[in-house]
Amino acid sequence: MVESSACSSSTPSQTQSGKSSRPETFRLDALKSLVRMAQSNVPLAINTLAVTTEGVPVLVESFQPSQVRFVIDTLLFNLLVSNRDGRLLCQIWAEVGYVPFSGQNVCKRQHVLSILRAAKDLPHAQFVLDGNQKILLFSQSFIEDELTPEAMIYETLPLIQEARPFLQLLAHNL
Repeated sequence: MVESSACSSSTPSQTQSGKSSRPETFRLDALKSLVRMAQSNVPLAINTLAVTTEGVPVLVESFQPSQVRFVIDTLLFNLLVSNRDGRLLCQIWAEVGYVPFSGQNVCKRQHVLSILRAAKDLPHAQFVLDGNQKILLFSQSFIEDELTPEAMIYETLPLIQEARPFLQLLAHNL
């Protein structure tokens, strides 16, 4: 015996509750919102566009921090952009390696420390030793314009240009 509830008279695009099962991206208000954003000529940057639970795109008022990882010359770099007093602070760092112990190789330890001393006055790049003798490459600057991929690359290039010769020297001694 077939029950009458198994045969539904609703259309395929409706569920039993009567609501449409179409994806939220087809909603008319979402399309209207996109058109308004396109007509407003607002410059879009990273983390400035969000989608509500209803599927409507909106511009984000407050800045959300961004973190990117990338590899250059087999060295993993971290880039973090955060809001500091209304300005975008860009911090870039990488773990270079450890200073050799005197018991391992005195000569290599002296070379590494002399390379780090020679790199102490670089304007954009800083080599830092932590408490465990780990060498960190660090840079910090403010992004004056909108946060775009080009702006992040622009902040990364001076660090790489200054640090690359020292990184190559360190690679021979670590």
